[in-house]
Amino acid sequence: MSKEAQDVSIRHATEEHVEGIIDLIAVAAAEGRWIATGLPIDRRERAGRLKTQLTGSNGAVFVATAGTLVVGELTVYTHWPGLLALMMVVAANWRARALAAC
Repeated sequence: MSKEAQDVSIRHATEEHVEGIIDLIAVAAAEGRWIATGLPIDRRERAGRLKTQLTGSNGAVFVATAGTLVVGELTVYTHWPGLLALMMVVAANWRARALAAC
């Protein structure tokens, strides 16, 4: 595991992470190739959805943080009965650093 990956903390997301997660999603969406989200992002709607997922019982939201900076996010939730949806986004400068191995 790389030194950078050792300096990352992975835990359940909280409301304090919501804006950082949205920032991360917006940057990834601007790249136009990694996630199925386009710009512009409705930050209020996305924040509401994230907060619902944080307190809901049909999934979980995790963040990878380096200090106070959100560098990765993983959400898994029940999309339909028997089908899970997974969303993951990692900051460009944190890709290929074994973040998933933390």
